[in-house]
Amino acid sequence: MFEESGGTAPTDRALKLAPRAGPFLLLLLASAALSQDQPTFTAEANLQSIAVEVTDRHGDDIRGLTAADFTLLEDGRPQKISIFGAEEQPISLVVLVDSSASMESGNKLERVRETLPPLLRGNLPEDEIFFGQFTDLVFPLQTLTGEQRLHAPFRQVNSLAGTAFYDALASALCTLRGARNLRQAVVAITDGADQHSRLTLDQLIQTARSSRPQIFTIGYFDDREAGIFRNSGKVVTLVNSHDIDNPLKAFERISKETGAESFLPADERDLKKALARILGILRAQYTLAYYTERPGAFRRIEVKVNRSGAIVSTRRAVGSETGEGGIAHFSATGCEVSPSQHPYPWEPHVSKTPGGLTIYRDDFSDPRSGWPAHPGFRYVAGAYEITDSAIATNGPSFKDFRASVKIEPQSGDAGLVFRLNEGGCYLLLVQRRSMARHLRQGSVRYTLVKKFWSGPAYEQIVPWTEFPRLVGQQIPTAVECAGNGITVRIDGIQAIRVADDAFPDGQAGMAVSGFGRALFRDFQVEKLK
Repeated sequence: MFEESGGTAPTDRALKLAPRAGPFLLLLLASAALSQDQPTFTAEANLQSIAVEVTDRHGDDIRGLTAADFTLLEDGRPQKISIFGAEEQPISLVVLVDSSASMESGNKLERVRETLPPLLRGNLPEDEIFFGQFTDLVFPLQTLTGEQRLHAPFRQVNSLAGTAFYDALASALCTLRGARNLRQAVVAITDGADQHSRLTLDQLIQTARSSRPQIFTIGYFDDREAGIFRNSGKVVTLVNSHDIDNPLKAFERISKETGAESFLPADERDLKKALARILGILRAQYTLAYYTERPGAFRRIEVKVNRSGAIVSTRRAVGSETGEGGIAHFSATGCEVSPSQHPYPWEPHVSKTPGGLTIYRDDFSDPRSGWPAHPGFRYVAGAYEITDSAIATNGPSFKDFRASVKIEPQSGDAGLVFRLNEGGCYLLLVQRRSMARHLRQGSVRYTLVKKFWSGPAYEQIVPWTEFPRLVGQQIPTAVECAGNGITVRIDGIQAIRVADDAFPDGQAGMAVSGFGRALFRDFQVEKLK
């Protein structure tokens, strides 16, 4: 249990707040929901607690230490250890599980469900255990009862969208602000890279430094994905051409910054070992707490132990380097990451019709609107240019909608991509007469295809078909999806209507096929009733 060291400690004023195919192909799929909010995640009062693991050269825990065995330094200056906690202390623990559709692959979610009980049971009656799930959305955390600790209350989640890993972690940190135990930790399990969070990795890191909990991350990837991530740099490029953080590097950084560990289990046996290792760390750690004169400010932390050969594992810094502007803001009513304080880049381009339906418009005059901006993609004076074979999507996910864009093909085939999700996408491609000499003057031709990420290159729904139109540089192209019906329009005239149910929803955007180049103007997607 915890003991006070040298007198009675002031009350810790905790901010109490009320209590989302392979994952490598998961995409940034988003909701356009907005809410009114404003609170900021700030450092707690002036009591700073540090979890410390002490091992020998063989990795075995060194137990039985007292406060006198430790020296704690803040920015090189020794601090008085006001509260000291030895092993077997009560803990407030959040367990987060990715429940997106990809976790169903290979029964990963079921394996997680089967291996969690030892962690959820905790160690002491005073333990406080929270459980939560996330996909592209972060669901509210539950405080588990005794019975629920034996059988975690998983909810049914049907989501083909991406992973809001950073937002889920931040919400867990927010919830633990009101936790009753000084020792705190988060354990998060996912098989996906973060594609949907409102927070950046740096914002999450700054928020974590301003919080007590350690964050243990478990990346439950399959062999192919793990290989891709190991051979990649700091970022990985998705099929929609957006760059995301390499999860292997991101998870390691998150855990290291909070004095925890990151795990990459290859199978159920490794997963059990990882959870057992985490449980062992939490049971054997020491907790050192002191009162700082600079709560919230960035401070370097060093912990020393006066035992020969002792190895100390703990966080190396606390507080935010960037102030409140660099950490997470939450909604006024709970621990949801604030949509207004952390908008997606495309959200300023989303509006509502008088009937309340969502419209996403982009004239590409703002290079900060969120479209890919690395080689092969660029904003060009009121247009967006794609070079060579590539897909670019942006904005919210739609089910039934009308999408349109003005296309100026320079070479090759170009067009609309729609209902792009974890499984694949549809593409409506057009070609001008200059690229197809056999077409009659004033004509274009088009094709409608579907692409499965794990299948053949393309599967034609409508073969290349000639369509008469007026001569001009721009080709106004539109597609309307309602249920399994797909209607194609060129120059506002219906070209064809077909039925296909391969992809029920997803993002929309533009594409260029082959070694081509095209400009796109006045992109719009409108939700249908």
